[in-house]
Amino acid sequence: APNHMCVITPNRLPYCGILSYNGAKITMQADPHGYVCKIPKGNCLNEKLGIYDEVNRAVYNKSNQTVKKVSLYSSIKYPQTNCGCFECASFYIPDLDAMGVVSRGYFGDTPLGIPFAKMAAIMSGGSQNNGFMGTSVRAIRMKRFLQGDGGWNRVVWVDKELKVQVADAIPEELYDKIATEEDALDIDQVKQFLVEKKHPITEKYWKMGEPVMMTLPGPGEDWPDADIAEEA
Repeated sequence: APNHMCVITPNRLPYCGILSYNGAKITMQADPHGYVCKIPKGNCLNEKLGIYDEVNRAVYNKSNQTVKKVSLYSSIKYPQTNCGCFECASFYIPDLDAMGVVSRGYFGDTPLGIPFAKMAAIMSGGSQNNGFMGTSVRAIRMKRFLQGDGGWNRVVWVDKELKVQVADAIPEELYDKIATEEDALDIDQVKQFLVEKKHPITEKYWKMGEPVMMTLPGPGEDWPDADIAEEA
C-alpha cells in the first residue's frame, strides 16, 4: 500500500498490534532514515476527532500527496488508511447510525451482511474509506477509541470472542447492551436488541426512537467543512 501511512501516538496505537509507541520511538532512533519518522503535532483543528495540521501535512507528503486529512480517533470521518494487516475493524452501520467492531478471527457475517474478509478487501490498499478503520485489540482498550464517533455509546455490535477479549475496556453499564452474533445479526434483530436493552444510542443519536442514517462521502472524498469544525 504505497499511499498508506500509519500515525502512532500514545493514545492511538497501530492497528497491526505489533508496534507500541515506545517501540516506534526506539525504531526511529535506531534508524533515523528509515520508515518510522517523527511527526510534529502542530495546531489542533478538532480535538474530539483528533485532527492536527502538521499531522495532516506529514500524511499528505508521505502518502504521495493522496490523503489530505486524517482523524486519529474516528472511524467515520477521515479515518486513517490501512494496508492489510489490521487485527480488527471498526465499521459504520448506516441503518442503525451506529458502530460495530469485528476481529480477523471471526468468520461469520456482520450486521453489514459481509464478513471480515470482504470488509478488509474494501479497506485495504491505502485508500481512505469513511466509515471503516483498521484497529488492534490494544487500541480498542484505549480511552480514546472511537472518541470522535461517540465512543462505546455508539458501539452496538461486537463479535463474541472479541467482546470477551476486551471486556475490561467496555463500560460495565454497556457490556450487556452491546450485541454479538449470538444475540442478533441482521439489522432488524440488532435494532430490536438495542431497544430492549435500552442501549444509550437510542436516546443519544436516534430521533424519536429511530436511527437517522448519515450519508458518508466516497473513498477519498471530503466531508463538508461544517461537519469537522471544532465545536464551540
